[in-house]
Amino acid sequence: MFFSLIILTSCHQEKKTSLTTIDMLDGLKNQREFNLSEIADDVEYVKLETNDSCLLGDYCQAIVTPSHIICNQFRPSKDILVFDRKGRFLNHVGREGEGPGEYVWISYLAVNPLRPEIIIADNTLHRLSRFSLSGSLINEVSTEKLFGQNIAGLCFDASGNIQILLQRPMEEVTRFALIRTLDYSLKVIGEFMYISTHTEDGVGSGWPSFYRLNGILHFREYWRDTIYQLNPNGFEPKYRLFFSELAQPAPLVNRNERDIYNQLLLQFEVSDYLIFYVSLPEQKTNDDIIVVYQKETGELFRPKPKNCCTLPKGYPQLIHNDIDGFLPVSPAPTQDGFLVATYGLIYLKQCLVDGCPLKAEIKFPDKRKELIDLINNSKDDDNPILQIFHLK
Repeated sequence: MFFSLIILTSCHQEKKTSLTTIDMLDGLKNQREFNLSEIADDVEYVKLETNDSCLLGDYCQAIVTPSHIICNQFRPSKDILVFDRKGRFLNHVGREGEGPGEYVWISYLAVNPLRPEIIIADNTLHRLSRFSLSGSLINEVSTEKLFGQNIAGLCFDASGNIQILLQRPMEEVTRFALIRTLDYSLKVIGEFMYISTHTEDGVGSGWPSFYRLNGILHFREYWRDTIYQLNPNGFEPKYRLFFSELAQPAPLVNRNERDIYNQLLLQFEVSDYLIFYVSLPEQKTNDDIIVVYQKETGELFRPKPKNCCTLPKGYPQLIHNDIDGFLPVSPAPTQDGFLVATYGLIYLKQCLVDGCPLKAEIKFPDKRKELIDLINNSKDDDNPILQIFHLK
């Protein structure tokens, strides 16, 4: 199963925000139905070409732009494949290895919205590399020499500059900039969000949120309780998140000590909603729980589970797909107004055997028929079909 996990939009500024406080435990107490049609109003399908040069493994991050589809493959090997918008394979970008233009682990990847190029952060090699979408290496730099820290997130801005979120240092620091702006030559031309502290008890990085909504940069460090937004005066707090009586001393919100395990992940933000994954020690399963915050009304709830096609074992709670009736969708960070779900053909064919898509009440019966025809005309070992949901 593959999901695209990157936001790439332009930057602009807005007025100073007021701080909104959200108690996640309130959301766990309230339940209501929540369907994909509340955040998406259309879907399109792209069948990725299958040949010996572009075989995809069991996991790939699919990034959709208006002109290309970039697949960041994790297993069985690290690889970046480029397709056109109709699913035709074009080329590979870089390759696995330790030499120039190679990577050991693709920690983060971003697509330039202005030029046909991507940037890759490899925290194993401590390297930042820029490639054209045709596969040529443009330039690269040592992040160890440039920052002295590994990268925790990256994206392009409207000018083609690169915004870098760094991991919080483990040692004492004075005026360390968590966010750096790089130009086309990979030189630092700007700094934001200075800190003068140290990482509490070695707690610092994890899975941060670093994204753009309506062109505005937002970020939250994984262990911490505040989502910041970039305004004319710099980064200002927008949301404070906590677990009421389970709360850590501010500014921490997540913890992992002995048998006490709180986890809060901001999956993505769209125009009307913030969607989180929550894990708490009193849960009887290891599954993450979705919690949804409606920004306009302040409503906080967890979606009621619905009967749907059987998911592969170990998958967390997902959003009920009432667009075409097939497998539910991960609330993953979005890019260019798209939410992309990529299931292998074997899972989609099993859906048809189970008959669940034909039983579901859906918004687009014609789209369901289009997807069924694509599935029936595909082999089990073909490359996947992308479900590209258009966000409202």
